[in-house]
Amino acid sequence: KGIHVTPEVDYSAFAEPTRRAVYRFHFRTLPDPLFDALDCPDASQFAPVRAASVTALQALALYNGAFVLRQSEHLARRLEGASVEEKLRHLWRLALSREPRPSELELMAGHARRHGLAAACRVLLNSSELVFVD
Repeated sequence: KGIHVTPEVDYSAFAEPTRRAVYRFHFRTLPDPLFDALDCPDASQFAPVRAASVTALQALALYNGAFVLRQSEHLARRLEGASVEEKLRHLWRLALSREPRPSELELMAGHARRHGLAAACRVLLNSSELVFVD
């Protein structure tokens, strides 16, 4: 009868857990909530220049989005070490290519003990040092 139904797509079924967001599967006809929040151009149109903005919606998508939550859990499973502090040092080396400062390690160790390593990974993945290029 000509009724148009937009299917609901679970992007997590197409996104391999070890891939970066830039390599994610993208349906040209359906928006991806993470890409939309991060100013990704419409995949069905030419876009010679990409818009750049910093909004609260982007921060929420990066902190609470299903993709970021899943990647935080994967990263937490990769961490090696006998103690929380050793695992966090490994996290800093993986994510930021440096050792954590004593104050950073103390704060993050307390956070990891209260909320888990995945939550600590999510905090570091959303840090200005990782998100923004100086």
